[in-house]
Amino acid sequence: MINTLTKNAIRDSTDKTVYHLMDELFQETLQSDNLNISQETIAKLDKIAKSDQAKNKHLLTLFLLYQNFTEQSVRTGQSNRQIQLEILHTLSDEYSNLYNQIPVIIYIYLVESYKANKQNEEVVKTLNVSRKLYPDAIPLKVYQFMETKDETLKADILKNHKDHWLVKQFITKN
Repeated sequence: MINTLTKNAIRDSTDKTVYHLMDELFQETLQSDNLNISQETIAKLDKIAKSDQAKNKHLLTLFLLYQNFTEQSVRTGQSNRQIQLEILHTLSDEYSNLYNQIPVIIYIYLVESYKANKQNEEVVKTLNVSRKLYPDAIPLKVYQFMETKDETLKADILKNHKDHWLVKQFITKN
């Protein structure tokens, strides 16, 4: 299915609509203090998902496929982490090939997937690369702190992001 999606894709490296949509999703959910996706962003997602002619739609479809696998794993308690990683690797490759960059949201999900698969070397490598590219990404800061226990990073997180949902979940546990 992944091969079919990527094989039949309408690629256009000048069209960054889906790329920008991933940034919007990141800002509204993973970077914000709460997890609210705006109706405007939902409408943009829906419009691309329903269009047969949308450029780079395969990126959104793969992302939604990853999200579906993740949600199904949570609901059923069973997961196929290898498929999730395969989707994320494909997404990373596709973004790299099209734009020479990967959205921060993909890096975050890669870190989570590597962590779930106990691939600690990959967690560290991905965090090192992504934190250089996206130093202000709160989830990456939190995950790096969880890996390193760097007290300076923890102090920065608590000073600047104490109300963030991920900080509350993993650092302050309120």
